[in-house]
Amino acid sequence: MASLRETACEFLEQPRMPFITSFCSGTVCYVERKQPALVPSLSRLRSPEQLFGNYAKRAISTEKSIPEESIFHVCVVECHDKKLESAKKNVVRKDGVRLIDCVLTAKGIGLFLETGPCSSSKDEAASENDDVERPGEESLPRYIDVASEMARERLFPFGRLVESESSGKSTEISIVDESGCVQMRFLRVCGFSNVHRVLQTQRSKYDFIEATTFLRPGVGGSVPHRVCTQNYAPSDKGAVSSFEDCAPYLQIGPVSISGDALATGTLQDGIGCRSSGWSTPELFLEHEARKISLVEW
Repeated sequence: MASLRETACEFLEQPRMPFITSFCSGTVCYVERKQPALVPSLSRLRSPEQLFGNYAKRAISTEKSIPEESIFHVCVVECHDKKLESAKKNVVRKDGVRLIDCVLTAKGIGLFLETGPCSSSKDEAASENDDVERPGEESLPRYIDVASEMARERLFPFGRLVESESSGKSTEISIVDESGCVQMRFLRVCGFSNVHRVLQTQRSKYDFIEATTFLRPGVGGSVPHRVCTQNYAPSDKGAVSSFEDCAPYLQIGPVSISGDALATGTLQDGIGCRSSGWSTPELFLEHEARKISLVEW
């Protein structure tokens, strides 16, 4: 929840029309490359992965009395676009410490688990691990939920929120005052063509836009991804290249890694610990992500 609240605070403290935010690196990359005039409208807050990397490295460094630069932060993300996180310039702090050291996808981990030397499908202890299970669906907050509620509380305490579903898999939330007039509009738009259309021709209608290039993100902004490896095509080799680069350092035994993510093929932005920092990749894989959750977003 921290990244959601901080984004909402930034929106209220540094107003600009429209304010654009996204958990999707592909959307940010699209704005930077295709619509550079909108870059000033982008949220300046670091991504949730970078925020957690910053927090985890400082917390572990203090607790274990080891330098931050020796802590290896692995992010398990839900899509290939998020691998752009590791290439961004702001992934390195001013003191030279990297907030993200390695980015893997759930699909890449699934491939390694099925084809690696310690296949979880062949390990009896792993197959009987009750810690890996499919969690129940729950309604998780979105950027527009937190931003609209905070704006209503601070700016229009007597107003009310009105949510409506619009065409193109989009959700609109309006703050309506006592007289029935709309004071602010918030939009969540999904799908590349819809994001392109809104940012090109309709952005002036909204105060706050949450955009993602995925057409149908799951609850809480999560993006579904299959973890099974039965239908991997040769073209997928590049998708797991960074995983293969660090594979020699990974010793995967009968443990679960971010169990709910591997069980469902989904990582949910904004909940618990989806990325964790330890001094070596081995420590990361020896401990389940949920057990080293140092902060709940």
